[in-house]
Amino acid sequence: MSADERTPSVSDRVRLGEVNGVFGVRGEVRLFLENPTSSTLRIARDVVLVLPDGRERACRLRARSGAGKRVLGIIDGVQTPEQAAGLMGAQLFIARSELPEPEPGEYYVHDLVGLPVLNPEGTALGVLTEVMPGVKDVWVLDTDAGEKMMIASLENVLAVDLVGRRIVVSADALSEE
Repeated sequence: MSADERTPSVSDRVRLGEVNGVFGVRGEVRLFLENPTSSTLRIARDVVLVLPDGRERACRLRARSGAGKRVLGIIDGVQTPEQAAGLMGAQLFIARSELPEPEPGEYYVHDLVGLPVLNPEGTALGVLTEVMPGVKDVWVLDTDAGEKMMIASLENVLAVDLVGRRIVVSADALSEE
């Protein structure tokens, strides 16, 4: 299979993270992954690296744990620190079809961003525009008034309806940024 055949279309891509460093003398890279505990990349997968200048590189990548919370990547064909340094800042994408199905009650961020957020009475509060990862993820909404609101406690999320394309939160879920 050629690299072009393995390269997912832009609409089929899901961003997993980015290359943010070089590790060692064998061309490994440090990765910042949106979900560093995911096992998706523990086996070699076809991915697309989008370099800071917009060029794309289809390749195979396998991640492994590094010291502490580091995640390291081994990219086929990258064998020197200089080659790895040329990938710094590259965004890492994978085909949606390569992702495992989420467990019940779990969702991929890319499936949530863009959904309207409603209160229990059905009044639109805003649109989910970003999920800031952390010990507890923070959801950021844009309101019709142009304000940013945050949901800092996901216990206030009452329902996520991907089929109906909406998220329902409790009345006291939001705080202003």
